[in-house]
Amino acid sequence: MTLKRLLLILIVLSLIAPAPAVFAAPAAAPNYQTDPCGGDFLCKTVLAIYNFTLSAITGILNIIVSVGEAMIAALVWIINAAVSIIQWLGNAVGTILSFFAELIISVINWVLNFIGGVIVLIIEVITTTITFILAVIQNVIEVIEIVALVIGIVVQITIKVTGWFGQVIAIFFGIIAGINGAPATPIPGLPQCVTAPLNSEICALWYMVDWTLIADGTPGAYLVPIIVLMIDLVIIFYVVSSIFKLVRWFQSIYGVV
Repeated sequence: MTLKRLLLILIVLSLIAPAPAVFAAPAAAPNYQTDPCGGDFLCKTVLAIYNFTLSAITGILNIIVSVGEAMIAALVWIINAAVSIIQWLGNAVGTILSFFAELIISVINWVLNFIGGVIVLIIEVITTTITFILAVIQNVIEVIEIVALVIGIVVQITIKVTGWFGQVIAIFFGIIAGINGAPATPIPGLPQCVTAPLNSEICALWYMVDWTLIADGTPGAYLVPIIVLMIDLVIIFYVVSSIFKLVRWFQSIYGVV
């Protein structure tokens, strides 16, 4: 019910109400302190309407104020709740993002450390292997150089010894050839059995041995070649022994085993 309808009903009720008696006995004087209208019905009606209207307006205003306060409180609660939710979501999202960021950083660091460790290990293995191979090659080169030096020394010694041995043999055979090819020359002071066999008893003795013990067709004929062969063997053994002594002397000088 609206305020206009309420005022209309009050006006209609005041019109159909019975009028006061004209010739009634005079009433007592009204008390304006307790009754401002002084008993007037219309005044009381207007005052009642005023009071009712004032009460209604006050109630409506109170209701509006209460609803406004409730709406403001609800709005403040909603805003606070939204701010709290946003803050919670922000903290949660920040925590989650921070966790995932730390996790990703940790994984990246682990992967980088692992890859770096593997690369460093591979580099160390390759470096160690190359160093070992180079050391082996260097040692092999040094061994080859030593062997080549020893071979060169042995070859030089062999060449020198062979040359010396060849010279000795050549000299030896030259001496033998010189002896064999030299003309028969009597040694001064010895008996000359070829040219003057009758001048010495030794020539007669040699003549008898030559035609009896060592004559051709007798066993003694082989005695002289055997003696010559034995002398040649003694000379050969002596030369070989001298060569071995020379080789040992070179080994003691150069320290070759």
